[in-house]
Amino acid sequence: MIIEKNYYPGWVRKAITFTIDDGNLKLDKKFIDKVRPYGIKGTFNLCLPDLKNYTADYYRELYRGFGISNHCKLHPFAMADGKKYDISTDPFDEEKADPNKIYTISDGLYYCFVNTGWRKIADTETYCKLVDECKVELEAVFGEGSVTTYVWPYYEQNNASVQDHIMNKCGYAAVRKTGCTENKTAFAVPADRMHWSYNANHRNLLSCAADFEAFADDGELKFFSFGVHSHDFERDNCWNVLDEFAAKYGNRPEEYWYASVEDIFRYSDAAESLVIKEDVIANPTDIDVYLKIDGKRLIIPAKTNYKLS
Repeated sequence: MIIEKNYYPGWVRKAITFTIDDGNLKLDKKFIDKVRPYGIKGTFNLCLPDLKNYTADYYRELYRGFGISNHCKLHPFAMADGKKYDISTDPFDEEKADPNKIYTISDGLYYCFVNTGWRKIADTETYCKLVDECKVELEAVFGEGSVTTYVWPYYEQNNASVQDHIMNKCGYAAVRKTGCTENKTAFAVPADRMHWSYNANHRNLLSCAADFEAFADDGELKFFSFGVHSHDFERDNCWNVLDEFAAKYGNRPEEYWYASVEDIFRYSDAAESLVIKEDVIANPTDIDVYLKIDGKRLIIPAKTNYKLS
């Protein structure tokens, strides 16, 4: 008897998703209007619902069917371990401000010159508070328990206490950093969920997707994700790249499973959790798992045992 358990829903081995940061509602809508007709799903990483200008119902309808991740309220940097910051007592004036100093916005929150501009930076206590507030505010819109993952603003911050808060104390199932992995992991589902990243951005999306399409079936679940902002396509005037990707790789359920990042991770964990012992296959998870026995398709429902005959 041959048991093959590495299948996504639909008995396919390749999953496609996206991870889009910042919550630019106008351009996220443009992005969604291009991918939704093709059945492509993914996760939007939001900093704060703008309920002054948009209703909660608007948010729920715009992002309906997609995952929602915590991208930290106000999108700040965190003060780095071992670095001393010179706090100015002067009011912040962008034209006169000294880039070697930081300027107070409120208790624990400052303006800091990073790379080419002034950005928000928070001390450890304030950063952790903003992380927690963002989750509460997002779940007030999308529902309790709807936000199970975190995405770093900018990139993973060099602050051990903040990292511990996010990765260990908050209970997130996954934490995403920034940067393309391309196919260096052979498109495997990320094993390290606390430091994972996407395969492609708008610049290499088509070439990386072609590599994913051509990747031979090796009996393992495969994962392809792209990011990282909807405004990237607008800034570089390359919405045609997303159009081409959606038209070529969307609406192919016989080859790809389209799901949010969270759902792909949860499903792959469920498939790995199947227990095959003697004449019984046990599914201890709350997710139905797809497999094949001697080439015959079978679904093992959540929290059930299947007796092999």
